[in-house]
Amino acid sequence: MVRVGLWGTSDIEHLGDVLGTTIVAAELARRLPVMTPLAAAPLGYVGRSRFEATPAPAPLGVWSVEGVEDWADRLDLLVIGPGQIVHGDDGRLAPWYGMDAADLEARAPSRFFIEGLGAREGDLPVAWTGIGVEGPAHPELAARWRGGASSRALIAVRDEPSRAALRAAGVGADVEVVPDVSLVVARDLPVDGLADRVARLRAAGSFPVGDALVVHAAAGLAADVDALAAGVRVVCAERALTPVIVEAEPIAGDGRVAHALRVALPEAVSLPPSAGVDDVCAAVAWSAVVVGASRSLAVVATGYGRPAVVVDTQGRGGLADLFTRLGRPGAVVRDVAAVADACRDAIAAGVDDEAVAREVAALDAHLDAVAALVGDGAAVAIPTGPPSRSSSDAPASLDDERERYARATRALGTRLASQQAAFAARERELDRLLAMLGRELTEADIRFTRLWRKIHEGDRHYNWHKQRADGAEERVIELERRLRRYDRIPWRRAWNKARRTLAARSKTDSGGAA
Repeated sequence: MVRVGLWGTSDIEHLGDVLGTTIVAAELARRLPVMTPLAAAPLGYVGRSRFEATPAPAPLGVWSVEGVEDWADRLDLLVIGPGQIVHGDDGRLAPWYGMDAADLEARAPSRFFIEGLGAREGDLPVAWTGIGVEGPAHPELAARWRGGASSRALIAVRDEPSRAALRAAGVGADVEVVPDVSLVVARDLPVDGLADRVARLRAAGSFPVGDALVVHAAAGLAADVDALAAGVRVVCAERALTPVIVEAEPIAGDGRVAHALRVALPEAVSLPPSAGVDDVCAAVAWSAVVVGASRSLAVVATGYGRPAVVVDTQGRGGLADLFTRLGRPGAVVRDVAAVADACRDAIAAGVDDEAVAREVAALDAHLDAVAALVGDGAAVAIPTGPPSRSSSDAPASLDDERERYARATRALGTRLASQQAAFAARERELDRLLAMLGRELTEADIRFTRLWRKIHEGDRHYNWHKQRADGAEERVIELERRLRRYDRIPWRRAWNKARRTLAARSKTDSGGAA
């Protein structure tokens, strides 16, 4: 049994990251029939994400030398990727996981993705597959890339700008460029297998009976919703299409833009909030054209033979490079106002099957090389032509059914094992948190006791001063009473009268002298 680790961020609601892990697992299983996939992600949200990967990811835990050693003892091969996960900035992932940046930085998930298994990579092969890289890198990150790449058995990035960024950082290892693994989505999520999902979506009113234009409610297009809606409305009117709003990256905030699009496009229908990866893929496979800002959604559309238009307002070079290689450079536009014209061109041109076949061949060669790292695992011959909406295959034989049953049993067993491992890791994490909370409660109790003592001492001090003040007020009243009684004494009245008489005489004498 070959134990293959699959590390990435498949525990977040991001179509590319989740679907990428699922497809890598399926493609390696084709090449390594005795493979046991062991997926892992920073937190491993098992059962909490609408975009749930198969196999479900276990938590990577907090990075440590001991933890990496433990992972290495459980693996025969490690695949890191796909996705843009080697940026080295753990804090930027914090909002996606609902954590403080400091807490996620303490877990250091990027060390799993960049440093990998460290010293253990000498006897255990590790591959970067479909990695996206942003450049230029600051010196510390560049040094980490060089250190990680120096021990990698294989390095494959998803576009030329990513390779150029690694080169600029001083990575001297061989770096190949292969397309996103989602380009072969039709193998592992075939169109015919999604028919039931489309039927359920239609029954729920979430997908039209006629032709559809899938529009991605991208968080990055929040400021351009009205312009996007206007372009989509023009294309739908010309082609008799119904717009279908999908969220390909809910973790990034697609939900808010989806609401704005529903207001701007009241004639549109939307996939339900619970729609998973299979639902999104089904909507794309049954569409006439796909519009949005998601790279992974556009690649999925191409994999299903559907034309796609990508709005790249930030000018990411990787998108332009990818679709140039796919024979559709016009599929990427910088201005939302150009969506309508780009859709017309995309529908008229269709998908360049020859260019797609070349890219799929490069991807297959890379996956063959990954499988070969642990022995004879040559890739099977898989057709790469455009998928069809109907199947004319002959009925499966009994042996085929047995093989499917065996694969399903292995997949369920693997998923159960992954979930059990995830639950065990989560239990350990909860025990650690409970212990930490116990310490915090004890410290809080000590601080509360100290504060109570200070308040008690202050209260005693206040009462002492209050008693003195009350006594002083009583003494003042008593003195005033004595003074009034003193004024009533007869000789005192006589003395006061004499003083007044003398004062009057002195005044009179003074006037006469003048």
